[in-house]
Parts: sequence; C-alpha cells; structure tokens
Amino acid sequence: MCIHTWVFTHHRALMRTQTATKRLKSDGVFVFAANRAADIKQVIGFSDEHDINAVIVGAREAWMLADELADSDIAVIVNGLDNLPADFDSLGSRLDNAALLSNAGVTVMFTSDETHNARKIRQGAGTAVAYGMNYDLALQAMTTTPAEVFGSRSRALAVGNSADLVVWSGDPLEVTSYATAVVIEGELSSMESRQSKLLERYLPEDAGMGRAYINR
Repeated sequence: MCIHTWVFTHHRALMRTQTATKRLKSDGVFVFAANRAADIKQVIGFSDEHDINAVIVGAREAWMLADELADSDIAVIVNGLDNLPADFDSLGSRLDNAALLSNAGVTVMFTSDETHNARKIRQGAGTAVAYGMNYDLALQAMTTTPAEVFGSRSRALAVGNSADLVVWSGDPLEVTSYATAVVIEGELSSMESRQSKLLERYLPEDAGMGRAYINR
C-alpha cells in the first residue's frame, strides 16, 4: 500500500506536474493536508474527479462539509483537542468536529499533530466522545480504523491476528487512566520507564504523604 502526501491549500492545482499525473495512476492512499472548508471542498472535487482514495489530515473546518465527505467516502484525521484557530485557515475549529463528522458517516481517525504529544491522542478521543461521538467509534478511530484505511494488518482482537493489546487501569479515554500491561506479538512488554524509575526514587509507597499523591 503506497501513501502519498500532498499539501492542498489556497486552491493550488495538483495536476500541474507530470509527477502528480503519474502518481494519480498508482494505487494507494492520498493524504491531503487541509483545514479550511474551501480547501477541503477542493479536495473533495479533486478526489471525485480522479477517483482516488483520499484522506484529509487536519480538517479543522471539515464539519462544514460533513455530508459531502461522507458521500465521497473521504476519511479524515483530526485532533480531538483542536478548539481554537491556529491561523486563518482554521477559524471554524470546534471541539465537536469529530462528533459531527462521525455522526454524518465520515470515517474519523485521531492525531496529536506532534509525535511528542502522541499520549494526547486518547485524550482527544475522549473529548470527542464528551462532545457527542460514539464511544466505540472513538476507540476504533485509534485502533482498527487506521489499519483498515491504510491497508495495514488488522488490529482487531480476533483469532489469527497479532496478539497486540493494552490493559488499562480504567477507561482508556479518561486522562486519569494508565496502562498496566502492554502485550506486543504475544509478548509481555516491560512497563519500566524513566518516569516509573523517578516515581520509585522520589515517591516511594511509604512516603509520608496521602494515598492521593501515589498513583498506584
């Protein structure tokens, strides 16, 4: 499965080069970075015209075109925590963006925008649920849906699939929950980290502090 990424802003035509023309003839997923509703509309038209498998990342104003995206079967990758405009292309940012899109039938996935904030993906998914997104679809948006959209191996818990799973202390979409066990390819992974070592060093269980300060 090939993945092609293009930035689609300010109505720039993508068919101006021979390279773009050749890529459109190949199989794969075409990822467009677009936030403004006008640009997203251009992606929809471009995708329909050339019959390509398109995904839009960013999509801050995608809620304005939810029905059109659903009709064109275009998936989106959104940050569930986006609620303020970062620039003039995202003036319509709102926390219920994912919910409005999902409820309209659009395939939704989540991103944290930056790799160092990947831990916030589940917080964004939880926020989307709080603003009206179906809980199960929010979980799938972080697990099985990306695999299905990008043609990866199935991430569902089923016979014959890879034994990859995470055990949580509580609801994984609650920020107070934490992973208690991680299994990858059937092997139990170590939960030791720099953070856990610092916890053991500076906040032992017998510390003269209330249990509320000890996250165990």
